[in-house]
Amino acid sequence: VIFTPKEEEPQIVVPMVDIFIPYPGASPKEVERKVAIKFEKLIWEIKGMDYVYSISKPGMALIVARFKV
Repeated sequence: VIFTPKEEEPQIVVPMVDIFIPYPGASPKEVERKVAIKFEKLIWEIKGMDYVYSISKPGMALIVARFKV
């Protein structure tokens, strides 16, 4: 173990995706209710998903999905 090479801060590639969904003219509540929540549920059905979260803003939703490493 003493002679095993070690790295202080190993670089790990975490597979993830950011999804931007435009909804022009919609309020954040409307974007959340009509877009973000539905897409989150669909994305959770993908095998190997680690976490999914979303941000709703006026006229758009951002969904971040990360797969298990």
